[in-house]
Amino acid sequence: MVAPAVHKDRTLLTAFRFHSKDDDSSSNDNKDKNKQQIKNWYVLNCHLQAGKQAPRRVRQINEGVRSVLTLARKLKGMKERNSIL
Repeated sequence: MVAPAVHKDRTLLTAFRFHSKDDDSSSNDNKDKNKQQIKNWYVLNCHLQAGKQAPRRVRQINEGVRSVLTLARKLKGMKERNSIL
């Protein structure tokens, strides 16, 4: 996990860092082979309100998706600041 979990109205957002190796054998340059790629992966778990509360369900989803975008921007900014240092 790269950030603390974010709890909202019946939603839970978690962010993970995924490391993978790019095994591009077509590359002629040895420096490019086995280059590690780091990506963030976001999981938004929603337990939506049942019943006749459709506006609440829509709000829950909108808040959750906005939380993903906000956290992604925050983590991107942190990554850029760390690469400068």
